[in-house]
Amino acid sequence: MSYGETGTLGEAADGEKDTYLSVFKRVFDEQLAAFGKSVVSVRDKGEEDQIFRCSTTICFRRTHEPTTNRTKGRVYFLDTGLLFLSQKLRLYLPFESLAETLVVLVRDEALSPVNPPVSLEVHTKTTEPYHKTKSVSEPNTHGGDQDPMLISFKEMPVDLLDKVKAYASKHGINFKECEQLYYDFAKNLPMTGWNPVKKKSTTPK
Repeated sequence: MSYGETGTLGEAADGEKDTYLSVFKRVFDEQLAAFGKSVVSVRDKGEEDQIFRCSTTICFRRTHEPTTNRTKGRVYFLDTGLLFLSQKLRLYLPFESLAETLVVLVRDEALSPVNPPVSLEVHTKTTEPYHKTKSVSEPNTHGGDQDPMLISFKEMPVDLLDKVKAYASKHGINFKECEQLYYDFAKNLPMTGWNPVKKKSTTPK
């Protein structure tokens, strides 16, 4: 390493092999071992672990209130929940907090006649402080706000649709697949709300 570590962390470090990140991970893993937990390192995960990430815009909205706090960043689909990171915001949503979830494919009428999909969105209703609340209608025993918060991950790549659905199914996330049509997506002019995707008929002709 270019710089020597000092203190407790320095004592745990191998000056020739370790980095600050590897030392922190090892020390925290030792502390978390008693709880059967360990640090989740995205760098150590490959495609075979089905952990992926993408750019997105996260939005927050209370019931019957306008959307607030739009923030651009990256969302990580981890094997323990969703992690959003930006310069100003850090948010982690374990699977237990995802009470109602919609996976929405957005189509643009302005690009008729084909109305191609232009964006993928994930909308999930949850309650603060975002952990182990079985239902948004149940009392929150952790002292959080009772009014459900709708958290939306917008402007994600369309080609992640199948991957997101497979991820939700694998981890037991109860979701509905929907579509939304815009008069003009670039101008933020929605034509419809979130409509359930109609299943294709398998009846022989």
